Amino acid sequence: RRFEALLSFWEPLDTIRYVDVDLYPVSLTVFVLGLYREIVVMWVDRPTGDLRVDLRTVINNMPKASEDEIRARALRCARWVIKTWPYLKHREWLKTPGLLERELERLRLEEPDVYTELPTLGGGLVARKLDRVGPEGAQS
Repeated sequence: RRFEALLSFWEPLDTIRYVDVDLYPVSLTVFVLGLYREIVVMWVDRPTGDLRVDLRTVINNMPKASEDEIRARALRCARWVIKTWPYLKHREWLKTPGLLERELERLRLEEPDVYTELPTLGGGLVARKLDRVGPEGAQS
């Protein structure tokens, strides 16, 4: 519903500039993409370059996704974060085969409230959670 509401008011909202985290004025597209880039990465297989079209794709794809599809998309998004997010401390460790899959399963069993929100939080959450605990604190 959040994206539907945003899209319904896009034109008037796009007439003003927003301040991003770097305190620079940016367009609505840049601002929204900064907030929801991972959601777009997770739910849009072929981005169009038009954020409004891509958000419509998110709206269409998310509700009909099976648990297996959500899991696959979350893993893809987590791998994208590992590849692109500059703030990770344990990037090479995060690439360990099976690590992300085990963390997703751990979330499903031990943090079901977080796991059920993956479609709207984005799969990058998994990579960032693991990065915070690091190899020393991770469960095997």
